[in-house]
Amino acid sequence: AVERSGSPDAAEHHHLERRRGTAVSPGASPVLGRGPRP
Repeated sequence: AVERSGSPDAAEHHHLERRRGTAVSPGASPVLGRGPRP
């Protein structure tokens, strides 16, 4: 995952988002605003 981004944490998070089609923590991502709740 590190090869996709300079930050392994960000790369892993992005990878999980693409797999699940949602944030890693549904309803707990106020920063992304992609959860079921804003």
